[in-house]
Amino acid sequence: MTLEILAAGFGGQGVLFLGHLLAQAGLEEGRHVSWIPSYGPEMRGGSAHCSVILSHIPIGSPLVDKPDLLIALNQPSLARFAPDARRGAKVIFNASLSPSGPERSDLDALGIAMSDIAAELKQTRGLNLIALGAAVGLGAAGEAAAGAAMRKLLGEEAARAGEACFSAGLQAARLFCGSAASARS
Repeated sequence: MTLEILAAGFGGQGVLFLGHLLAQAGLEEGRHVSWIPSYGPEMRGGSAHCSVILSHIPIGSPLVDKPDLLIALNQPSLARFAPDARRGAKVIFNASLSPSGPERSDLDALGIAMSDIAAELKQTRGLNLIALGAAVGLGAAGEAAAGAAMRKLLGEEAARAGEACFSAGLQAARLFCGSAASARS
């Protein structure tokens, strides 16, 4: 199985690091991975996005044109990339900054008030870990692999500090999956 992911937001929200964490989680699971960061010259506050591919087979091209999973940490990123998402793609969006979600009805959209949750947890830099937890909850990677990636890239202490953010995203995705399954029954 191959999963194409596009994560986007403002520079400084941890979008590129989120992609790095997803790629590392894929490596922890023995998958083939690619991670391509992209950001404007202004970095903090400007536009940033990255493409991540996680696959059980070799990756032919590292480009993500039609993501299976879109993670949008702000409204401009949601507006820019949701039109290109594959039909039926999962979309995780920051409902604190994009309260209405994507305009397309053929996307499986999960809105999480990530900025608000990060502020409540006093982890203002934990927005990307909330998104990581949500991506794991939607099946992007295993929970153990994501935890190993966090410890490897953040270090033990910072990974422990970020666990509450990761768990909040994971729980939101699990609730979403449960309600989506109930709605289909």
